[in-house]
Amino acid sequence: MGVEMVKFFSLFRCFLSMNIKKILEYRMDFIIGIIPSIISSLFGLIFISLIFENIQSLTGLSYYNCQMIYGFFLLSSSLERILCGNFQQLRGYIFNGTLDLIFTRPINLLLHLMFLNFNEEYFIQFIIGIGVVIHSVTSSGLQLSILTLCLIAYVSILGALLLISITIITSSLYFISDGTFSLFNAVNNLTTYLKYPITIFGKTIRFFLTWVLPLSAVSFLPMQLASEGFNNHLLYIIYLTIIIVALLMLSVKIFFYGAKKYQSTGN
Repeated sequence: MGVEMVKFFSLFRCFLSMNIKKILEYRMDFIIGIIPSIISSLFGLIFISLIFENIQSLTGLSYYNCQMIYGFFLLSSSLERILCGNFQQLRGYIFNGTLDLIFTRPINLLLHLMFLNFNEEYFIQFIIGIGVVIHSVTSSGLQLSILTLCLIAYVSILGALLLISITIITSSLYFISDGTFSLFNAVNNLTTYLKYPITIFGKTIRFFLTWVLPLSAVSFLPMQLASEGFNNHLLYIIYLTIIIVALLMLSVKIFFYGAKKYQSTGN
């Protein structure tokens, strides 16, 4: 396990260095690339502000609670996109032959796809997410202990791992279907609703997002930990850890099973 982690961080460092050099070489492309990410994040905050111009609270949550949820969503989703943004291009890699080239390289296929190209705009989104969380917490007057902060960070990482697992599983269907079928876009559309409190949904959807596919870990639970403390959520955090780690392990197995079934589209 220790050797695998060393390989993981070694590959990450090498590919990150390559992408930084590419950014420095094409600085204007980098600037143009991050502008839509900044605008998208700002529009999300503006939308929350417009809602609270007409109401005092949303399902018992204040403006800063909802802003906090949005900030945590930016954190977890940007981490997922930094590591798994290339999976959106997997269909293109299959049809243009890039995937065939990747298969010939003596590097773990999953890690290679993760690190092949970093989407720099999501690093900016991650920084914006940190800023939104800090602003909403300080504006709410919350006093967070070191333990609470550590648990919030831990749950946010769990949320990112959950999104990564879902991305890997849904993208793996491209291998089996020769690039013609995936649930990636459908699941990606579902996760956009995590910008908002899960309490606005009906009981059935809340149960699903809490216990079956616990996407509440992405944004809603970190907000609860910041606002309410961790005493009432420790057992649920243990449950989340077991479910998400199991799902991550399953996603890796599904990925490599699909990779074995892959047949090149080339001649």
